[in-house]
Amino acid sequence: MSLSIDNIFDKSEMDTVKAIDERRKQMENNNVDHPSHYNREGAKECIEEMEMIFGRRAVCTFCLLNAWKYRYRAADKNGLEDLKKSDWYLAKYEELGGDKYVDAWGGPVL
Repeated sequence: MSLSIDNIFDKSEMDTVKAIDERRKQMENNNVDHPSHYNREGAKECIEEMEMIFGRRAVCTFCLLNAWKYRYRAADKNGLEDLKKSDWYLAKYEELGGDKYVDAWGGPVL
């Protein structure tokens, strides 16, 4: 008899393993898209409050710099999760219209 995952776990155990794996994936996504430590019950998300307090242009700069930071450290720290965070910040930068804040040579105006 060949050894496979089906031979090791019965159906209920497999369902549990799959549920745990799915929960882990959801937690990873939440850690990228909307981490709980940046969301307070009854309040706006941190980045939304930052826009209200510091303005859209400052938050665009913040997003661009965070995208750079997460790309820079990805190989040494959190790998794929950091790359996903970098992508999230670049998407947020574009969503906020960050491409409007460029100099004559196409570089970001910080």
